[in-house]
Amino acid sequence: MSKTQHRVMIGATPFLRTQTRQEHQARLIGQDINVPITNIQVVNVYDFFNMPEEYLPRVVEWTLSDPGCKEPIDAIPDCRYWFAYEYIPGQFDQRADSTEMCLMLTAPKATEARVFTSKILCFDADRELSEEEKKRLRDFFINPLSERIKDLDAAILPTERQYERSEYDEKALVCYKHFNQLEDSELEAWRQEYRLAMTVEDLKLVRDYFRSENRAPSEAEIKILDTYWSDHCRHTTFATELEDIRFPASPYGDALRKDFDGFLTALGRERWSLMDLATIDAKTLRRAGALEDVEFSEEINACSVRIDVDEDGQDKPWLLQFKNETHNHPTEIEPYGGASTCIGGAIRDPLAGRAYVYQATRISGSADPREPVAATLPGKLPQRVIARGSALGASSYGNQIGLATGQVQEYYHEGYKAKHLELGAVVGATPADHVQRQRPAPGDLVLLLGGLTGRDGCGGATGSSQVQNQQSLSVSMAEVQNGNAPEERKLQRLFRQKDFATKIKRCNDFGAGGVAVAVGELADGLDIDLDLIPVKYEGLTGTELAISESQERMAIVIDPADEAEVKRLAAAENLLATVIATVSAEKTLKMRWQGQEIVHLRREFLNSNGAKNVQKGVQLPDLRPRPAPPGSASFGENLRTLLRTPGLADQRGLGDRFDHSVGAGAVLIPYGGATQRTPSEANVYLLPTTTRTTTASILAHGFNPQESAANPYLGGLYAVVEATARLVACGGKADKAHYSLQEYFQRLEQDPQRWGQVVAALLGAHHGLKALGRAAIGGKDSMSGSFGDLHVPPTLVAFCVGTVNAKKVISPEFKRAGDYVYWLRCPADELGRPDMKVFAANNKYIHQNNKKWQSVRAIRAGGVALALYESALGNNIGVQLERGEELFAAEYGGYLLSLSERLPDRDNLVLLGRTTAEASLNYRDEALPLAELYEISTSTMDEIYPLYPEPDERPAPELAHRPQPLRPLATKRVEPRVCLPVFFGMNSELDTARAFAEAGAVVQETVFCNRRHSNDLEESIGRLVAHMDNSEIFVLSGGFSAGDEPDGSAKFIVNVLNNPRLREALERFRQRDGLILGICNGFQALLKSGFFLNGQPERAPELGIANLVDNRIGRHISRIATTVVANNHSPWLRDFAIGQAHDVEFSHGEGQFVATAELLKRFVDQGQVAFQYADPATLRPSYQVQHNPNGSLGAIEGLLSPCGRILGKMGHSERQRPDSHRNFPDLRRQDIFSQGVRAFH
Repeated sequence: MSKTQHRVMIGATPFLRTQTRQEHQARLIGQDINVPITNIQVVNVYDFFNMPEEYLPRVVEWTLSDPGCKEPIDAIPDCRYWFAYEYIPGQFDQRADSTEMCLMLTAPKATEARVFTSKILCFDADRELSEEEKKRLRDFFINPLSERIKDLDAAILPTERQYERSEYDEKALVCYKHFNQLEDSELEAWRQEYRLAMTVEDLKLVRDYFRSENRAPSEAEIKILDTYWSDHCRHTTFATELEDIRFPASPYGDALRKDFDGFLTALGRERWSLMDLATIDAKTLRRAGALEDVEFSEEINACSVRIDVDEDGQDKPWLLQFKNETHNHPTEIEPYGGASTCIGGAIRDPLAGRAYVYQATRISGSADPREPVAATLPGKLPQRVIARGSALGASSYGNQIGLATGQVQEYYHEGYKAKHLELGAVVGATPADHVQRQRPAPGDLVLLLGGLTGRDGCGGATGSSQVQNQQSLSVSMAEVQNGNAPEERKLQRLFRQKDFATKIKRCNDFGAGGVAVAVGELADGLDIDLDLIPVKYEGLTGTELAISESQERMAIVIDPADEAEVKRLAAAENLLATVIATVSAEKTLKMRWQGQEIVHLRREFLNSNGAKNVQKGVQLPDLRPRPAPPGSASFGENLRTLLRTPGLADQRGLGDRFDHSVGAGAVLIPYGGATQRTPSEANVYLLPTTTRTTTASILAHGFNPQESAANPYLGGLYAVVEATARLVACGGKADKAHYSLQEYFQRLEQDPQRWGQVVAALLGAHHGLKALGRAAIGGKDSMSGSFGDLHVPPTLVAFCVGTVNAKKVISPEFKRAGDYVYWLRCPADELGRPDMKVFAANNKYIHQNNKKWQSVRAIRAGGVALALYESALGNNIGVQLERGEELFAAEYGGYLLSLSERLPDRDNLVLLGRTTAEASLNYRDEALPLAELYEISTSTMDEIYPLYPEPDERPAPELAHRPQPLRPLATKRVEPRVCLPVFFGMNSELDTARAFAEAGAVVQETVFCNRRHSNDLEESIGRLVAHMDNSEIFVLSGGFSAGDEPDGSAKFIVNVLNNPRLREALERFRQRDGLILGICNGFQALLKSGFFLNGQPERAPELGIANLVDNRIGRHISRIATTVVANNHSPWLRDFAIGQAHDVEFSHGEGQFVATAELLKRFVDQGQVAFQYADPATLRPSYQVQHNPNGSLGAIEGLLSPCGRILGKMGHSERQRPDSHRNFPDLRRQDIFSQGVRAFH
């Protein structure tokens, strides 16, 4: 490739710097690391190679710049200190990738051009910085696992640079000729030299196998066996046979022994393992015929349950699938990448089962992230860096792919300093007739779908199975996977299609182990050609191709007769589909690379999972005192103490960055009530039907690290009880629920006490499940939570899943004054175990009286006191308490109830008081204002996860109403046609299509394909032009087109709209009196293209600047806000009254409207302001941070073109369906879709 290089540096304009909060952010970071910086400027660097110079001006204007906000600069800004950094070679660079996509439009002949990006950070300070302070800045911003300092003087391709070669590079094509001669005593040293996860006993088996084969093993074979037999892939710890179990000599020990004896009786044999204990309830119920709704299959990687789903009033058979997944090791060492691929990996398991994944919970575990950076342990990242980075990674991936995250919870315990907990749980569903599960036959083809393969993730499975030490950050570079959410979104769309899904015989996702495991598990006999695997870059060895864990890839088995059709369907969704293997009759795993066979492993040996492991000695722990509730202070002081506790304080500032509304199925929003402050008990979503439905799924969880650390047995039991209670509190049925467990423990080694903790936790879960007559039908374990002498707390998280009629869903916030408030108690025995018979009776009582309850909230950590406080917050409804005793203890299995009538007496039912219109909790002579308590609760973690930016002091804007005439449309059509392009990275097109279809329109999707080195781009433009010429409405939906890169939202769409053929089609569309709508990402594209100046894609910088930039808080936000109608002289708004209010879902990172004074005046004077953010009570436009979610100038949420035919808005009006938002009172829905359709009648 030519070494011709063009460098472009893009920086913020003076106008943008006046609109953003870099000084505030800089001071916060400076406080974190004790460096006196006062400002940060970011300069993005683009290095173009083999790029014809004549294209450069156009590329700079339309692709790299942002109108009035970001522009090319000639030199690094003056500052106290700066440094440049870049991704290490092999890391996925979304910015460079998106830039190259845009080049296909702006520089179509530059087919060989390559782009590499980097970043310069410029710091201002009141004084010169010391070398130590400069180092602290570099260490804070650069993670050595994925980034490195960039040499700005190096004018060569980064991939041609010398860099630290991985172990795989050094040993490429190695055949370990002397391995078979190793003596037993030499194997441990050999294992350590090659950083293998397998044990010495495993190595003995491997050595003896290759001796019997009379050949030496290849590097690839050793690495594949190490991966295949890793704890991560084969659960070797859980499969270990346990002997000599010992119980404490105490009543507690006797109770444990009784549970254990019952387990052995059900198991029917003396030899047992942790896996036996975790699965015994499912096996017992299945033998009894009590799990007939569970789908059992050789293929499924996720729990799968048969359910009936209401589709337009008719019950149809569906499969409901759910899965939990951890990425603790990668998140600990690379928080953003580890957390993003955690949720991506969780999605792919149900996706492999052909399910569309639509619902998620994110759980994390951390030491106190407020800990000073200076207290960071050697070899570790700061706790606040891990906490914030993982939150950003998890939210970014879920938000981009279009996965609604309805519950986010972070737990705190000092033990998570050993290793962070990063846990994602997801739910997916598919019509039953979309799934055909068949056994592969010789001659069948294996196709790889989706992303390209790189060096990322090599050794991830084995790395996560090993103990972390001070060297992990420096040696684990290749183990971290890189996520590409838009690519996985395309897979979701493809697998949702019946024509495609029914052609799959078997499917596996590319998670741990890469090709070796994903393809290797599909059939007993396989011939894999590694040279056929599409790669990100050249130079990968056969071993790397075999074990790379590059993300967003799926392996499917199909009949050879279906190859052409499967490839066609994949190409239509902008996806690669490549045949890489053939199923063979010989039960052997074979891999070829560069003309030679580098893997030849007999299936029998491969599936042996290594040496049989036996642990002699398991010592269960005795009962220890449970965490004590607040002491003998007053009711008010005890409650304030609770709210200052990190794990019990408000976490909305954390959850607010996760999109909960995409999919338009949120039956419960994460924080309910008019104030959006009462946390929901669980996450409840309508199923992703294309028709109307009332069927919803509930995903609940239970866990308390303090309880589990004190008593693992009680921790496991409480987790099951809490998860069940949360589900019941939402209206679910306990006797129909299904469970999955997540275990996360310290490295066990041969320590009987450590093994005893896991056995105790599983026994506790078993005790609860057996009493409920239910079972865990799935689960995941991670058994390496150690760092030196630090260990994670015994962690068993229970997930509980069920379905419910959305009309029967209950929420926990108090609804009105004057209601009775009851505590339905669940007594515990002397050991602390809830009375499971009482718990079952409570669950039945709540379900049978579903229509009575105004609110239901399960009791758990924080006791009744915390439940009262949280239930009161949502609608600012207080409580007059008649009883204040015992309210602070955690009582699992109890409920807080409110209803309009007094209940008859019954066992365990206690009247606590009545709700009041006064927003305070009152007990005896104490009155605790909710506002004061909320301030305490929100300030606890505000340093790490602020909900709002600093107050906006600007005077409130006026309602921008300027009367204008409404001109009727010239075109008439009963069912207007909607042209809906689907760009790479969009996630709201399905919701938008549904909204228009329900309004009576005919929707035509146009998937925009842009695979490199193909005619996709021109063909996509041709299809889009044809659809636009045959439609009356053109819609750009929301999402993250091209990942909101390069450095700004919607730039790829802007480049498409600027294509000459599209510009001509848009002019014809305008002449036909067509309507245009842009929502969120679509609004960004329309505004940046210039549509709101004169209704055409023309920029006119002489008129001023208008743009949508980063939210004032500097992160993504997801919440409901109120908007009011400023003008209605548009077909989109004609039935709205001026000042009419709507409550709309918002979810975006770049939604702050900014403009120069002259252009703002033009928009206002011409009546172009459509909607403004407003105080929901007064309905006046507002700058207040709790009402104006992004800090938009003039409180402007939406704009009209001068003719009124074009509407752009940030709010997701399409994300409201019947029976959604049941915990947001009197939701004022905004139906712009019906108005747009009726305009053509």
